[in-house]
Amino acid sequence: FSKYDSNFVAASLDEAYLDITRICIDQEKSGEE
Repeated sequence: FSKYDSNFVAASLDEAYLDITRICIDQEKSGEE
C-alpha cells in the first residue's frame, strides 16, 4: 500500500489508514464514486 500512500499505517490485521486523496484527485474521482 505504500505505493499509494507513503504514510500508510497498518493498525492491525484487519485495519489500516490509507490516504487516497491524491489518487482520487489525479483520476478525477469524487466522494460519491
